[in-house]
Amino acid sequence: MFFLFGILIHEAGHLLGGLITGYRFLFIEILGLTLEKKEGSLKLRVIPNSPPGQCLMYHEDMGKCAIPLIIGGIAANLIFGLAGIAVFYLCEEMLFVLKLVFLAEGLINILLVLMNVFGNATSDWWTFTEVLRNKNEMKLYNGILLIYRYHYIDDGKIPDSLKERLRTVLSECRQDGRKTGLETEAELLIK
Repeated sequence: MFFLFGILIHEAGHLLGGLITGYRFLFIEILGLTLEKKEGSLKLRVIPNSPPGQCLMYHEDMGKCAIPLIIGGIAANLIFGLAGIAVFYLCEEMLFVLKLVFLAEGLINILLVLMNVFGNATSDWWTFTEVLRNKNEMKLYNGILLIYRYHYIDDGKIPDSLKERLRTVLSECRQDGRKTGLETEAELLIK
């Protein structure tokens, strides 16, 4: 239960970060339960074999700053984690069992932050460090989100103009000779 709530907080953080910066909502998914926006309305459905959590949003402007969207989940987990631990230590008159619930949730949220910061090349922290490298990586990230938008809404009909824009951005990214995870993902998506 604590881990599930931590994932919900994480994905809600992405959602909030995206919404306040003008990104458009496609879906949010927690352990296969998906709230999606299709044809102008919200629908709930179950998707088996899905990741533990995912929030998919997009913006038409490939140059848009995606940092609040990317780190929104980590920030939300950090805030809730520190708050839960603070309640445990500062609320002396609270029932001890309730204090333990706050402590457990706080520690799970801090664990989720650490998993993202020290995770693999698909974690939010890695994505964050890649988009900080240069503006082309930010464009690449937003282009990848746009491709997912077309996969999700338009049955995978990706406009050739978007593929060409991504190829141009990819050629500009490789100037230092090092290939990032975003570059690899973009190459796979536009093949």
